[in-house]
Amino acid sequence: EAKLGEAADFLREQVRAGVKPAAALRAFGTTTQIASIDKQGRITLDEATRKHAGLKNQAVIAGAIDHLEIWRPSRLRQVGTEHEVVSPSRVWIDEDDDV
Repeated sequence: EAKLGEAADFLREQVRAGVKPAAALRAFGTTTQIASIDKQGRITLDEATRKHAGLKNQAVIAGAIDHLEIWRPSRLRQVGTEHEVVSPSRVWIDEDDDV
């Protein structure tokens, strides 16, 4: 939770400085969820988070230096080929819909 607070503070400062738009804070807050791990090692995500991520029956957990990311396999493959921030927002091509 401390790292999440640090990330929020950093983003807040960027908004105040005019580097990021105010909508960035809203997007950060509405797409962030602190999840717990049960005794069997499972992570439970609420329906809104699963829908936002496009998760169905498979997910990939990717390490990102100081945190983990949970991805739909086809979306991780797609961003794996991108080396810069995509603007405007990308349109997902979900190749694994039948999986």
